[in-house]
Amino acid sequence: MASNFSAWKALPKVARLKELSQGRDLSLDIMRGMAILLAMGDHINHADTGPLLNLLQVPAARIGWAGVDLFFVLSGFLIGGMILKEARNTGGFDYKRFLVRRMLRLWPTLYIFLLAMLLFGFPARDFFWQIALHIQGYAEFKSATHLWSLAVEEQFYLILGLGFPLLSRIFDWRRTLPWILVGVIVLCPMLRAIASWEGVSHREIHVLTHFRIDALACGVLIAFLALERPKLFDHLMSMPLAWAAVASLGIAFLWVVPRQSHLGEIAGYSMSWIASAAILFLIYRRPFTGPFVLPGGALAFLGQISYPLYLWHVAVLRLGEKYLPRYIGEGHGALQTLLIYMGAIAVALSVTTLIERPFMCYRDRILPPPVKTQLASPA
Repeated sequence: MASNFSAWKALPKVARLKELSQGRDLSLDIMRGMAILLAMGDHINHADTGPLLNLLQVPAARIGWAGVDLFFVLSGFLIGGMILKEARNTGGFDYKRFLVRRMLRLWPTLYIFLLAMLLFGFPARDFFWQIALHIQGYAEFKSATHLWSLAVEEQFYLILGLGFPLLSRIFDWRRTLPWILVGVIVLCPMLRAIASWEGVSHREIHVLTHFRIDALACGVLIAFLALERPKLFDHLMSMPLAWAAVASLGIAFLWVVPRQSHLGEIAGYSMSWIASAAILFLIYRRPFTGPFVLPGGALAFLGQISYPLYLWHVAVLRLGEKYLPRYIGEGHGALQTLLIYMGAIAVALSVTTLIERPFMCYRDRILPPPVKTQLASPA
C-alpha cells in the first residue's frame, strides 16, 4: 500500500499548496502531541514517582524545554505555508484577514485563561496586559511565565505579515525570501553568542524574540521548499534514515550539553530546532501503522488539544501541588503526577470543546480560508 508521503509526492504543486495550510494531518497532530508532552514534562516531571517511573520522567524533565522549538518549527511550516500559498494564489497577501483569523484562533481561549487568573486573585499588573498584547519578555511579567513562547510566535508573525507585502512589491519574494530566512537562521546564534559572552541573563536569551526566531524561520523555509522547490523537498523527504540520525545526534547534544552553559546558550537552541526540523522531515505524511497506531493516536489526541494544554497545564500543576497532598497524602508522587496530567488534559479538552472549536467554526464562517483544503492543521 502506498504511503501518505507517496500520495503527497504524486500531487501537482497547486494541490500541495492546498494541503499545507488547512484541514487536519495526523502526522502534524502527532508532532504537536510530542511537543506538548515535552513541554508539560519539563514543568511536571519532577516529583519522586518511584524508580521505574522516575526513569520514564527523565527525558522530558531533562530536555523537555526543546518541545518549544518543535512547536516553533511546526508553526513556521504551517503558517508560513499558508502565507506563501496565498501569495501564489492571489499575487499578494491580505494581512488584515490573516490577523483577524489569527486573533479569533488564539484570543478567545487565551483571554478566558487570563480572566480565570484574575478570578483566582493574580494581580493584573503582573501579567494581564503583557500577555494579552503579546509583549511579555520585553515587558516584565511575573505570572504565567511559561507563555513567553506565544509572544515570540506572534511577534515573528507580525514582522513576517507586515514585511511580506512590502517584500513582494519591491522584490521577487521567491528569490529573496529564502535568503532572508537563512539570514535570520545565521543571525540568531550570533546574537546569542554576543549576549552570552556579555553576561546577558540566561532567562533573557531563552525568552526574547530576537534570540529565538531562528526556529520559526526554519519552519517557514521548509514550507518554502515544499511549495516552491518540490523536487528538493521530495529528495529531503526520501531520506528518513538520515533524518533519524540527525534527530538522534541533536537530542544527544541537548542531553549532554547543559542549556545554561555558554555552548548551550549559543548552539543548544540551534541544535534543538535542527533536531525538530529532522523530526518534521521524518514524520510528515508518513503512515503510522502496526505497533505505532496506539501511541500515534494518543499523541495526535494531545496534539488536537495542545493549545489549551499549553495555556493551562502549569496552572493545573500548581493547584495539584497545593491541594492534592491534602486528599491523597504525602509520598504519593506517582499518583499526584498522574492526577495532574489527567486534570490538565480534562481542562484542555473542555476548553477545546466549549471555547476553541466554536470560535474557530465562527471564524471559518465569517472569514473562510481563501482556498478550501483537506489535510493540514488549522492555523
